Amino acid sequence: MEWRPLARLFVGLCAILPATVAAAERARPPEPPAEVYRGWDGKPVTSRCHAARDDAEGFKAALAAHQNALIGFENKMRTMYYRVPQKVATWLSGLAPERAVDIVARRLSALGNEGATLALVYDTGVSDGSYAVCVWLVSSRGIEAAETVPLASYTSFARGIETSLGVVTRAASRSPRPRRPARTRGTRALPANAAGTEASPAETLASVGARLLPPTIAARLLASRFDRLLILPAADLGTVPFAALPVGDRMLIDLATIVVLPDIEGLYLDQPSFPFGMRGRFPTSLVVGDPDLSRDADYEWVPLPGARREAEAAAKVGASVVLTGPDASRTAVLKRLGTNAPSLLYFATHGIADPVNPMDGSFLALTGGHLFARDIKKLRLGSRPLVVMSACQTGLGKVFEGGVFGLARAWLHAGARQVVMSLWNVSDEATERLMTDFVGGLRIKAPEVALHEAMLFARHREKDPALWAGFTIYGAPDPASR
Repeated sequence: MEWRPLARLFVGLCAILPATVAAAERARPPEPPAEVYRGWDGKPVTSRCHAARDDAEGFKAALAAHQNALIGFENKMRTMYYRVPQKVATWLSGLAPERAVDIVARRLSALGNEGATLALVYDTGVSDGSYAVCVWLVSSRGIEAAETVPLASYTSFARGIETSLGVVTRAASRSPRPRRPARTRGTRALPANAAGTEASPAETLASVGARLLPPTIAARLLASRFDRLLILPAADLGTVPFAALPVGDRMLIDLATIVVLPDIEGLYLDQPSFPFGMRGRFPTSLVVGDPDLSRDADYEWVPLPGARREAEAAAKVGASVVLTGPDASRTAVLKRLGTNAPSLLYFATHGIADPVNPMDGSFLALTGGHLFARDIKKLRLGSRPLVVMSACQTGLGKVFEGGVFGLARAWLHAGARQVVMSLWNVSDEATERLMTDFVGGLRIKAPEVALHEAMLFARHREKDPALWAGFTIYGAPDPASR
């Protein structure tokens, strides 16, 4: 008689088991794709992302990911460790998703009347079992368009474009030659899976544009009247030459000025204009150009005659201190930056980005010792200057899920308002022409407008995107840019 209770128990367990298994399947985190982008810690990216126009919750989740990245970057600047507490209260905590959308929309309204400023917000993660890029287009009216773009695996769009444009090969003759093999870590190799290595430049740009500016986004951009586009990137998307991406039969540069945001604060926090007036005039400047690198113990450098002429042009923007040749030394630069920092800091020199140790290995080349990212982040630039790094690789560094950590971010941490940075190894001659036009525009226009117009002139002159699309504005948008 004792077997009957046991039998009833067995039957009950059999009835419960399928429901328990089903519940466990639903609770299980999403399976990562076979090949995914790996974050700074080497672990697969398994966070979810979902972008749809009517999904405010997905947009808020993307904003929360960017807010956590900002906390992580701030901790890394202070402690050398990228760390985000598991439980941390932010402005998004407890906020209704629709309210988060409204806050961003109001900020965009304040930046440009009648929808003049739009924003592209990117996130990465897993969607329906595959890696995905999620993108939202936001205006002063709210979410205009959104799309989730599935990817078979993560490929570096930026590095794929770089390879297709041939900038790596063409830069080989200008790249520094290490004197000591142990110090070659700062030179950056492309990942084996970089997209576009077999395609022409036009095909690669079209392929990347189709994924980062997918049909619903592109159609809305073409139908909108705007003059500035803010881009909040994820991973290394901030180093993609967005200006050269096709939108219909045009390029994005034809539609608007482009500003790459370093973090989410540009979408909700009021920022002051450049303190020198809305037309970008700079009362003081420090210009550093073509330093004497002949005695560098670590590298053999190629001379930069274009950088010398570029520095001479930049010196005409304001009342300048100009340091060139032997005078362009680390000691002299740090002395100038340690006192009353100028309103414009301009560097026309060589640059190195270290993707492994960005603070200790990334630098701007100077006479008698270089200006490393670790030096820059310790500065306190109360003048809120514009920093121009007219050198190779100055926008690159170590990639995290929330963006790139390197020279440009170090300048912003030190107090810079905006940074002009390069996306690859740029040409000395073409850069001189582009940046001479840029500094000419700085006399009467805001930096983001001056760079936009200089790039349009350069595209008409150069044709090849490798020679005109390699620079971008990085930082907070200027409310008085027009």
